[in-house]
Amino acid sequence: MNNNKKVVKRGTIIGATCALLSVVRVVKQVSAALDTAITLTISGWAVSIGSTGNFDLGSVTVASTVTTKEAQFTWAANAFFVEDLKGANSGYYTTLQSTNLTGPNGTIASSNVAVKVTSTGTVLLTGAANPRVVVADTLVAYQALNSPVTFIKRDTAANSGVIGKYGSYPFLQVSVPAFQAIGNYTATLTYTLIEN
Repeated sequence: MNNNKKVVKRGTIIGATCALLSVVRVVKQVSAALDTAITLTISGWAVSIGSTGNFDLGSVTVASTVTTKEAQFTWAANAFFVEDLKGANSGYYTTLQSTNLTGPNGTIASSNVAVKVTSTGTVLLTGAANPRVVVADTLVAYQALNSPVTFIKRDTAANSGVIGKYGSYPFLQVSVPAFQAIGNYTATLTYTLIEN
């Protein structure tokens, strides 16, 4: 029995020694502190544009007078957009222009193809809102697309690094001349980005 008591006393002494060593280590770690600055630079990337691949205006019946066919780019996949991942103060603008509509037996001049919007505001598709990204106010009424027409834009000004994806859903109108030859007509609508 005496041996058991000695073992217990030795265990207590060893435990007390370990506790003292632990205290000494903590004091050594706290006695020196070093702050390290963390720096992260987020760089702008690019400004890009996109739109639907195709748009079908539907059909119209031939007539002895000018017939107007109108449709709107309505669902998310049909938005014309600017994705600004650059966030720079230098602005940009986009243009729309159409070629002539050509069919098997005739042509409809691009001056008969027009675009308009109901609001100069853009729709925030993703990212941060930017009230400086707008649609040109000339497009609140139909504008012929036989020459480039300014569409979505952001003027050069302080931008505070704001980035996002901004869209618009315009109306497209074709004025079909009287007695236009029947057939399927196609044209190319070109959406262009110009950075300031």
